Amino acid sequence: MQDRVAIVGMSIKASGARNIDEYWNLVRNGMSGRRWLSHDELARREIPYRRYTHPDFVPATYPLEECLEFDAEAFRFSALEAEFTDPQHRLMLEACYRAVEHSGHSISMLPGTVGVYLGTKSSSHGPLLEQALADEPDMLAMTRLAVGNHPDYLASRLAYKFGLTGPAITVQTACSTSAVAIHLAAQAILAGECDSAVAGGAAIDLQDAGYLYAESGIYSRRGRCEPFMTSADGTVEGNGVAVLYLRRLDDALADGDSIFAVLTATVVNNDGRTRAGFSAPGVEGQTAVIEEALDIAELKAQDIGMFEAHGTGTRIGDALEIEAASHAYLAHGAPLGGCRLTSVKANVGHMSAAAGAAGVIAAVLALLHEEIPPNEPLLRGGQPVDLSSTPFSLSDRAQPWRRGSTPRYAAVSSFGLGGTNAHLVLGEFDIDDLARRGERRAWQLLPLSADDTSRLAETVEATRLLVDTASDDQRHDVGHTLRTGRVPLAVRTSVVVPAGATRTAVRWPDAESFVSAEGPAPDVVYLLPGQGGRAAEAARQLYAGEPWFRRTVDRGLDVARAVVDDDTYARIRAAFEDGSHTADTQVAQPVLHLTGLGVHSVLGRLGVRPAAILGHSVGEVTGACLSGIMSFEDATRAVCRRAAAMADMPPGTMFAVRAAAEDLRGLPEECVVAAVNAPRACVVSSSLDAVPALTAWLDEQAVEHRRLDTSHAFHHPSMTEAAARFARYLERLDLAAPGTPLMSCRSGAWLTGFEAMDPAYWGSQLRDRVEFARAVRTVIKERPGAVFVQLGAGTSLIRALQLGGADPGRCLALMPGEDADAHQTLLSVVGRLWERGVPVDWSAYAEHDRGLRVPGPPRIFRRTPVLHPRLAGKTPAIDPVLLGTPASAHSPAPVPPQDTDEQLQPLVDAVARCWAEVLGATPAPDDDFISQGGDSISAGQLAVRLRALFPVDVPVHLPLTARTPKAIAQSLDDLLISSVTTG
Repeated sequence: MQDRVAIVGMSIKASGARNIDEYWNLVRNGMSGRRWLSHDELARREIPYRRYTHPDFVPATYPLEECLEFDAEAFRFSALEAEFTDPQHRLMLEACYRAVEHSGHSISMLPGTVGVYLGTKSSSHGPLLEQALADEPDMLAMTRLAVGNHPDYLASRLAYKFGLTGPAITVQTACSTSAVAIHLAAQAILAGECDSAVAGGAAIDLQDAGYLYAESGIYSRRGRCEPFMTSADGTVEGNGVAVLYLRRLDDALADGDSIFAVLTATVVNNDGRTRAGFSAPGVEGQTAVIEEALDIAELKAQDIGMFEAHGTGTRIGDALEIEAASHAYLAHGAPLGGCRLTSVKANVGHMSAAAGAAGVIAAVLALLHEEIPPNEPLLRGGQPVDLSSTPFSLSDRAQPWRRGSTPRYAAVSSFGLGGTNAHLVLGEFDIDDLARRGERRAWQLLPLSADDTSRLAETVEATRLLVDTASDDQRHDVGHTLRTGRVPLAVRTSVVVPAGATRTAVRWPDAESFVSAEGPAPDVVYLLPGQGGRAAEAARQLYAGEPWFRRTVDRGLDVARAVVDDDTYARIRAAFEDGSHTADTQVAQPVLHLTGLGVHSVLGRLGVRPAAILGHSVGEVTGACLSGIMSFEDATRAVCRRAAAMADMPPGTMFAVRAAAEDLRGLPEECVVAAVNAPRACVVSSSLDAVPALTAWLDEQAVEHRRLDTSHAFHHPSMTEAAARFARYLERLDLAAPGTPLMSCRSGAWLTGFEAMDPAYWGSQLRDRVEFARAVRTVIKERPGAVFVQLGAGTSLIRALQLGGADPGRCLALMPGEDADAHQTLLSVVGRLWERGVPVDWSAYAEHDRGLRVPGPPRIFRRTPVLHPRLAGKTPAIDPVLLGTPASAHSPAPVPPQDTDEQLQPLVDAVARCWAEVLGATPAPDDDFISQGGDSISAGQLAVRLRALFPVDVPVHLPLTARTPKAIAQSLDDLLISSVTTG
């Protein structure tokens, strides 16, 4: 399928339609985005009275009310850069972002080489602004004016903003611009010049507030665009933007893209001189381009079910187009009246440079929804022209266009004034989506993010509405898309939803649980519990459902089989296969160890790496494996030997007590404090004979206590011989210094290389008290922003951390209890790590949970009208009411007081003022120059302004290296000191 190009994403804004869904609703229901402007509104827009009261004035428009809205911060524009940029260019940035987002990808993370083929109509924005600024020439302003308005920079600037490295070409062929752009993009993909491409056009006329009718012109006296009607008397300009995202079909299939349609042929030609004049259409050229497209597609004319015409509503143009299309189709065997003729210009006006792409999108939506839209004028009483001798027909209602045994195809024509004609044929592509989906986890992890809290709340609600009504397959696809096709933004949350038929209640996150992920990623500290936790049921669930966990455990079981007897091996294996629980330490310790290693392997495959490890009792031995002290095999054998040595000791028991260690100094004989887990949370080990005395003593002291499910008294003098045996065994092994910091719970400090390689240490670690509380104090003090993850069963270590002062929001339990679903809690922890800014490898995640890429909840952009103050009152297409009173970028706000070195503050203030003059917004001391829209030109302008304030030679590149106001101020301070000392 190397010779085919798929349409995998689309974006459109037009009059009456802000997005794809609204556009289909408009077209499918035969509605129009046309508006009639009242005299009051025209006066408010500063249209001269003599103009709008002229008898030939037509107050009709197809407006795009939000055409000035732009989220400068999201697209890394400075305020001034946004004001200087043509709204068409700004809209194109968002439209391309949306088209790729619609495909389930993110435009800044696309694979391969991506091309850019875009065009716009001629704009008054640049000339008006240039005229308005003529009295104050400024090199930076003139540069911004050129880059922001000249069509030369449209495609290349977009490629720069999104990091796209394929051909970046601005297309200008008048009304056929966007169709030609699609053709060029498709040809480039087929030729191997790029792997995918965005293609489309924009048409925004800031002067569009009605027009004066001219007898010899192309515009309608009645203000109605009525293609193929007897009443048609001209066209009406439309405003909008339309973009498609195209990929090579085999790449799209391999990547799980939704295939909305396939381009089977795209052809471009020119009428040359075979027409009445330069601006007249040519029948021969149009006929030729249609016939060539049918030949390339290897289709007969009767295979085309829908013909989206150029159809501008001009009598001559429409008549000639019908003549050309009829000639081509009849010559290729089309029956009379068999093909539905449509033109979306009746719905949204003539969108000139965006018209072709708008027509293609309408055709794609007709294929997807299995309906051909009606002809809008017929719903308003229009009378159709006579098509009885043509292959075409019109309809006043949407007509079913069902999938069947033969593929459905649509054709789209787009003709440019000047004779450049484009014709595209596209068709459906049937494929078994079930076969393209991969494995599926029982739960779907949905990572959600936005630029701020309020927009994240909207995103959560939109996702909830989508998921609540989704099928199992759709939930799978939405989850896959959100994980692999979205750029993580500053404010985050996540939710885990069931993917299968069992629809348990989902607790959706609210604003109070949202997390800011700005700044560096936090350290992750792994917690590995001792034998007190019951891991068997959680281990069983993960063993059954997580392949990485299962492979790691199976590897460990193979090692254990050679070390333990058959009965012990069978019971260890049964814990993972059946969830069988036992307190027998010969089984419990290996199960805990392999469970920790299994969970570590899952998180490791997802890219999560611990910055430090904290293990309790046998958990410290597992930590020795994770930190590199012991190999996987050696550590697993060591745990089995450790457990066997301890099992051979006299039986005993352990109690969890709510008391400080110093309050337990009078314990009965054969009773010792085995672990200090928190300031008032200890564990006491006791021989079985001493239990009555111990419980009586605890009751007498009014100390709360609970007997633990253990077979022996661990960390007790009775383990002295076991400790010696274990140390002797470890003398055979090659022990190494820790690669990842590992906490010693014997000392409460970081394990040294000497200790790690000393077998005697590991023997005494088995016997001596666990100083976990001391270890907690150390790790919290040294890693205050860390996120703690308990890899094994229970929440005992999490509770100890919280009692030791750790932030509860940064303490995560993977297996919080026997009743918890281990799959759900594992994914929840992954989501919460991601929320905090810990990178997660979603492509690795997809190895065992791969759906299709589908349209999902879009990123919510800030809707701020952006217009240069000098253009106020000069853009009648925009109702002043919609503009409000936006703050001017040319009157920078005062620099707010900041927590900055007192001596440096005056310099920071000066830098901030100059920064605001250049970029249009007052920065905080740590704002990044590049992120705020700075570039090499504005860096030079900032340096020039600083030179005017300070008697030093400020390098022009300084803002590109010292990129924050604080860093620039520090560099200035160094320059000033240097100038004094060397002067």
